[in-house]
Amino acid sequence: MMTSLALEIETSFRITRQYMSRGREFVVRFALRTLLCACLLGISLAIPYFGDVLSLVGAFSTTVIFAIIPITCYIKLKGWRTIRWYTWVMSVGSIFVGLIGCILGSVSSIQALVRDINNDHRRHQHSN
Repeated sequence: MMTSLALEIETSFRITRQYMSRGREFVVRFALRTLLCACLLGISLAIPYFGDVLSLVGAFSTTVIFAIIPITCYIKLKGWRTIRWYTWVMSVGSIFVGLIGCILGSVSSIQALVRDINNDHRRHQHSN
C-alpha cells in the first residue's frame, strides 16, 4: 500500500526520468520513500496500541475489499435483473461469508484492544 502512495506522490511531484536525470531521480525517490517510512514509524510510535488498531482496520477493510465490493460491483455492472438465480445465491452467500468474517475479525480486534488497554491501566495502578 505504501508503494502505491509513493508512486502517486512521485507522479504528482514529477519524480520521473522524463523530468529528471537518472541519478537525481533515484536520490529524490529514495529520499521521498525514506521520509514516508519515517512518517509511518512516527505514526506507529505515537498511536498507543498501534498493532491492535492496525488489526482492527485490517479486519474490516480486507474483508470488505476482497469479499463484498467486487461482488456488489459485478452485480451492479451486469444488472440486477440479468443475473441468474444461482449467481444470486452464490453472490449473497459470498457477501454473507464476507460480512461474518468482517464482524468476527472486528470483534476479535476490539476485544484485543480492550484487553491491552485494561492490562495497561492495571500496570499503572500497581506501579503507583
